[in-house]
Amino acid sequence: MIMGTALFAGWVCGALGIGGGIIYNALFMQWDMPPKVGTSTSMYLITWAAFCNSVTYAITGELLIDYAGWIASFCLVSTAIGMTATNWLLRTLGRQSPLTMLLCFILAVSTCFLLYFGIYMQVKNNEELWEMKGIC
Repeated sequence: MIMGTALFAGWVCGALGIGGGIIYNALFMQWDMPPKVGTSTSMYLITWAAFCNSVTYAITGELLIDYAGWIASFCLVSTAIGMTATNWLLRTLGRQSPLTMLLCFILAVSTCFLLYFGIYMQVKNNEELWEMKGIC
């Protein structure tokens, strides 16, 4: 059962072009994995997908190195602050359920922003919604 679900989730991630951690995080919670382990594993998967996308953009010449450097620095500092705050919160409360609630909130907000800005950019640029563009 787990192997079939994981295979389907991997197929969905590949078909939609998203990092595996987004889909697998919900599955980890469904499989009763501890929230701290599940979120760590899903963040690893998302980091790996982001790295692969960055390499793809670098190979095609579409990556602005100085811009990417600033973003990477900001992400490193933000990650350190977020992990420190999360560990403090978990130690203070003594349970991991706030981590699950925070994760659900972040996914909901991200989904809303993605939909809003995706539709906004399509309307603004007057582009066809389902048009596929080549990278060459």
